[in-house]
Amino acid sequence: MKKFHKNLNRAIEVSKQSTFRRGRVGAVIADRSGNILAESYNIQKTHPMQKEFADKASQKHGDSNMSSKIFLHAEIAAIISLTRAFGDPHVIYVARTLQNGLPAIAKPCGICSIAIKEAGIKNIVYTEDSDDGFSYTVKEY
Repeated sequence: MKKFHKNLNRAIEVSKQSTFRRGRVGAVIADRSGNILAESYNIQKTHPMQKEFADKASQKHGDSNMSSKIFLHAEIAAIISLTRAFGDPHVIYVARTLQNGLPAIAKPCGICSIAIKEAGIKNIVYTEDSDDGFSYTVKEY
């Protein structure tokens, strides 16, 4: 359980590196033992993989606006940087921080949910809004 909280705290720290004004989001991918395999944050540039999953989500949900969300999401940026040579991805920790540094809800969007599932990641842990500054949700695939 110690690595669980350490990795979620790491995702919070990674999110603070983002300069994205609408929401600073960080993602950390770990193996079954909790060893970190990749981490990244959302940025205002894009990547072909972001567009690929936006198109898939748009088709799945019948929402053409999803294809316009082409800035690079933290979850997909972490998947891009994933090095499988060090282990198989098992869990992704996603954190969003407000300008005051407190965690906020970071539930992955439809685009990222597809990417996470296709990457073979089995669990998602994400921050929630909380008055005391720390709350999270665990979702299993």
